[in-house]
Amino acid sequence: MHSELKEGSLESMERRAPQSGLKKSPSGPKRPGISSAVYSARSVEFIARPGETDRLRTIINEVVRPMLAEQEGFLGIVILMSQREPRLVSAVSFWKTDLDSSTQAWEDVPLVRNLLKPLSDRSPRAQIFEVYLPVAMGWQDELPGLPVC
Repeated sequence: MHSELKEGSLESMERRAPQSGLKKSPSGPKRPGISSAVYSARSVEFIARPGETDRLRTIINEVVRPMLAEQEGFLGIVILMSQREPRLVSAVSFWKTDLDSSTQAWEDVPLVRNLLKPLSDRSPRAQIFEVYLPVAMGWQDELPGLPVC
């Protein structure tokens, strides 16, 4: 093993991180070219009943989106419709902090649960993610406030 670090290696980047103002990711080693996540996302995945994907998407857009817009730390939501699995619908909401995303279990709100349960074959699956946005994608102007790498 070499005692010296190659310039540009992952280890040398992590060593320089404090001087550059980058924060070290609490979830493990950093990937080259990726800054620490500042924001959080809550992904809720549904398996729609046959023929109900459009209604499920409409309820998320017309009921859930306005409800979340009133919550502290909410940044936005995207609805993903799978091309490969036509009944798979995912709603990814973006939040300022992990705490915001983990406390906003909108899929468990009785009104939402009652509206979505008849349209879904199983209980929704929710997960929390760190948000990374590569600079190379050029989305920083379209998504103000999201961290870029």
